[in-house]
Amino acid sequence: RRSRAAYLAGKLWIVTGAGFYVYDGTAAHRASQNAYIPTTVITRGPTGGGQSYEAVNLLSGKQKVGFLADGTSTEYVLPYQDITSVDAVEVNGETLTEGFTADLTAGKVTFTTAPAKPDAGAEDNVHITFTKTVEGYTDRIGRCRTAVVWGIGGASDRIIATGNPDYPNEDFICGYLDGTYWPDNSYAIVGTDETAIVGYRRMGEYLAIIKEDNGQDSTVFLRSGAINSDGEPEFTVKPCLSGAGGVTHFGFGNIGDEQLILTGNGVYALTTTASIRS
Repeated sequence: RRSRAAYLAGKLWIVTGAGFYVYDGTAAHRASQNAYIPTTVITRGPTGGGQSYEAVNLLSGKQKVGFLADGTSTEYVLPYQDITSVDAVEVNGETLTEGFTADLTAGKVTFTTAPAKPDAGAEDNVHITFTKTVEGYTDRIGRCRTAVVWGIGGASDRIIATGNPDYPNEDFICGYLDGTYWPDNSYAIVGTDETAIVGYRRMGEYLAIIKEDNGQDSTVFLRSGAINSDGEPEFTVKPCLSGAGGVTHFGFGNIGDEQLILTGNGVYALTTTASIRS
């Protein structure tokens, strides 16, 4: 199938419907090969607890957990059972190759010698990287067929991807300036699932989301973004217009300031006054 691409952080990110690729000017490969590894839990005790930190990456089952050693425990319990692998174990910044065993079924690592307790006020001193594969996660991005670069305030620092036939009215947002990180909680359900998202148009600080037309639902939604009080990005989607809808992922363009959409009734323009005209 015909592919689409978006340019972000000096690389070309390619959606094909059968895999998500990145091209750095020299070679292309699946973005999942070097996907960002999120630290999902921090300040965790050897037996559990801790604070959620980063979301799981849809592109990869790998994640890292930070523990605060207590100086006596040898068993360190991960947040999941039935994990695929333990990929790295670090104690006080040193990567260990021995001195521990991993129980994948129970989801725990047992040290031969208990890691020492860190000094008062110190950060996590035991880090365990492991893989927990979630079926279908990678395909959520891999089966997308169109993408656009956009960001809060009209910036160009995130990729928005859509076109997955299993999630026709959903789109996914990557991490800040990082096409290898797609948080599993960074997505939006746009209108009814009876009509698919077919493309996007940038409208100043907003992103217009164009859907198919079924004769009754909104066909244009507006996305806006802001940084909340915790310093985290928040995105809001609201319905804007009903009427003409898009008919193909490739039916978009612009002439000057005119944002053009190919509809079932011809070419229409989306204007900054929140209207569509032929």
